[in-house]
Amino acid sequence: MNRFILAAHGRLGEAFLESAEMIAGKQDRETVFAVPFLPDDSLDCLTCRLRAIIEKYPQDQFYIVCDLKGGSPFNASFLLSRKFSRVHVIAGLNLAMLLEVLLQRETIQGIEDITKIVDNSKTLMYVI
Repeated sequence: MNRFILAAHGRLGEAFLESAEMIAGKQDRETVFAVPFLPDDSLDCLTCRLRAIIEKYPQDQFYIVCDLKGGSPFNASFLLSRKFSRVHVIAGLNLAMLLEVLLQRETIQGIEDITKIVDNSKTLMYVI
């Protein structure tokens, strides 16, 4: 099974998930998780929270979607992707991408499908 973790600064991941639910309906919180990175948290604390979710489902693929490449949520996720081959990291969380992931999560077969979703979400961005 595919599981997704939204890892972001502050409570941004939680806010994105709430916004996505307004559009796509209530989500199964056993397949989509939001993990905050709060001002008093350390990198180790965040890594432990992410690891606890991953270890709870030892047979499943995880896609951790982070807000910024190089930020603490990304760095913690990257470290875990080196320890668990079933963990993949995506940087650049946005609502269009999240909606695509949620609507297609049952049919996602691997990182190639995630790459297509990321590319498609970029085509929904406009500057006027």
